[in-house]
Amino acid sequence: MGGITRPRPKSKPKFVHEVRVGHQHVDQPWLAELLVHIARANGFKKRTPFWAYTVFSFAHKEQADRLDREIRDRRQYEAWEEARKRPCPVRARYEEAARAQHALIWGMSTGIIRDVVRVYRRERADCSTHGYPNTVAARVIIAAVPATDLDRAREMVDQILVWVIARHGEWFWTGLHGERTLKLYA
Repeated sequence: MGGITRPRPKSKPKFVHEVRVGHQHVDQPWLAELLVHIARANGFKKRTPFWAYTVFSFAHKEQADRLDREIRDRRQYEAWEEARKRPCPVRARYEEAARAQHALIWGMSTGIIRDVVRVYRRERADCSTHGYPNTVAARVIIAAVPATDLDRAREMVDQILVWVIARHGEWFWTGLHGERTLKLYA
């Protein structure tokens, strides 16, 4: 007589391939969609052994590798996006140098450097700070070019003064009060 044979029970998949996901990504909707897409029929296990990360376990190594790759790519993209929000320090220096060069070329071509320095020195002889004489000298530039705003004119005065001091430092500081340094962008 034949015995009764039962069908063998299907073995449950063993989730041995793990991926650690940081706590900042665990609750994101894109991660839930990605897990469903990667795991498909086999599914996955989720456990949180530590507060800083969550472990996702898969039955196949390829699934774990894909999740790891996708998260790494997402982190790179987020870092890239964050870096794009910050100004490039090299670009900022180039722009500052271009503005300084423009101020000097414009000042030399119009001959206004002499007036700016003369007004600045006259005001600095009366006042020991940099702020007020700089503003008065900036008004000389604004009188020549009314479309220029006060901040840009003050920046142009600073660049003109730096250039003059580099070439005629002893003469420039003779008879002036206060420190022998400029508080640029004060």
